[in-house]
Amino acid sequence: MLEYRLPHEWHQWIPQPVRYQQQHHRYLGLDLDPPLLALQRILVTVSRVRLVITSVGAVPVAAPPEAHLTLYSCLESLPWSAHWAVQHASVDDDGLHLSQAIRTGQAVVVSDASLHGTSGTSSTVVEGSRLEHRLLCHAQVPGPIKEGDSLRCELVGNYSAVLCVNAICLQHIVTQGSITVVCDNINSLRPFKLEYLPDPRDKNLDLMQAVWASVQQSPINWNPVHVHGHQDRKVKDSNPCLSALNCEMDEQAKLFYRHLSAVLPSS
Repeated sequence: MLEYRLPHEWHQWIPQPVRYQQQHHRYLGLDLDPPLLALQRILVTVSRVRLVITSVGAVPVAAPPEAHLTLYSCLESLPWSAHWAVQHASVDDDGLHLSQAIRTGQAVVVSDASLHGTSGTSSTVVEGSRLEHRLLCHAQVPGPIKEGDSLRCELVGNYSAVLCVNAICLQHIVTQGSITVVCDNINSLRPFKLEYLPDPRDKNLDLMQAVWASVQQSPINWNPVHVHGHQDRKVKDSNPCLSALNCEMDEQAKLFYRHLSAVLPSS
C-alpha cells in the first residue's frame, strides 16, 4: 500500500497478519518511483494509528499543484465552531521554528487560565528549544461557567494548544514527533492520556471531548506534565522553566481578561 503525503511524497506500507478482525500494516519508508498507473486511490481518515477507508476510486493522472499554506490559513480552515479558540493566536515565523522543535521532541506548550466569577480567559504559549518564534494564543472561555469551575477555563487553554499545534503540523508536514503539554490543573490533562475516554457524566464534556478528539487527530505524541500553580509565590516543582511559563500564562490570562472587560460591553 502506498500513502501520498505533501509535497508529492509516496510512502510504503506492507500488510501484516490480520488480528482481531483488523488489518494492520507496517511502515517501510519512502517509495521514490511508485507505479502510478497500477494504483487504486483509497481515501482514509486517520486517528492515531488507525486508518478508516472513506472512499475508493481511480488515481488522478497528475496531482494538482498545492496552494501555499500559511499557519493562519490552516487555522482558518478549522471548523467555524472552533475559531473562537484560535482567533487570537500569533507567531512571527509562521510556525517554522516550532515545527522543527516538534519533530525533534523539544517543543513545549504551557497554558493557564483566569476565572472571575462566571467569566474566564485562558492564555497559551508554544515554545521550541529557543525563546524566539514562540506562539501565543488567548481565548475567552465559552459558557456556561459555574462559579469556581477553573477546570473549564484550563480546558480551553489546552484546546487552543492542540488546535494550534495541529495546524503547525499540517502546514509544515510534520508527520511524527512529540510535544510536552503542561498545566497546573491535573484534571485538565486527562484527555492527553492514552487510556482516557470521554465520560458522558462529565460536567465539562463538551471541552473534554473537544480536546480528546483533537489529540486523536494529531500526528504527534503528547506528553502531559503537571506543575503546581503560582510558583512565583512558592516553590514546589523541580522544573523552574515550566513553572515560570505557567506563571507567565497566568498573568497573560489576567491581562486578556482586563482587555476584554475594557472593549466588550458589560452584560
